[in-house]
Amino acid sequence: MHKINYKYGEVIKLNINEVTLVNDTFSIELTYFTHKRPYIGGATKVMTSLTISKDNEYEEIFLSEHGVEGKSKSEDGLSKAERFSSVLWKGYKFQLEKIDYNEYIEIKIFKKE
Repeated sequence: MHKINYKYGEVIKLNINEVTLVNDTFSIELTYFTHKRPYIGGATKVMTSLTISKDNEYEEIFLSEHGVEGKSKSEDGLSKAERFSSVLWKGYKFQLEKIDYNEYIEIKIFKKE
């Protein structure tokens, strides 16, 4: 288990199958990647699965990156909010920032008051 003292809003790198304990509050593990096979010129989607544990409760959440088949990020016309998903979970917001397929993701975590 990898333990970190995390400052909310900073980018954190999560490696696949590595459990990270965040501020002694909850643990998070990147468990797998999957993707949608698009039609030519259609929407693309890479999805990641995260298992989060807090107070002996476990939940799976999913974060996704969207795009357009055959177009680069600079050409597809998507904003950052359209490209990267976010999820609310028990007073926290998890925002996807980057994916390196089958290796790691980068996310930001925000604590909602």
